[in-house]
Amino acid sequence: MGTFHHYEIDYSHSNRTVYVFADGVLVLSQSDIVIERIGRYVELGLNFYNMFRGSVSEFILKDGICTHTSDFTLPTEPYEVDEYTVSLLHFDK
Repeated sequence: MGTFHHYEIDYSHSNRTVYVFADGVLVLSQSDIVIERIGRYVELGLNFYNMFRGSVSEFILKDGICTHTSDFTLPTEPYEVDEYTVSLLHFDK
């Protein structure tokens, strides 16, 4: 309790794989996942079957790339918009 962690979920449409990271460490990758690019809504703050309780500091949605596919160093600055960014939300204090 009281400890902040960096969780990240990346999806690669080209190889149909979802990557899940905790504090920059790849904890799960699942292949043969198809997420169609027709979605129009994203729900933040959903009570994810009581498995996740916390807050969101940033939400970024990119199209055309998968940000990470292996362990990475945690960012020290907020994410910035690039040519693949569809949506970037910063939830400051």
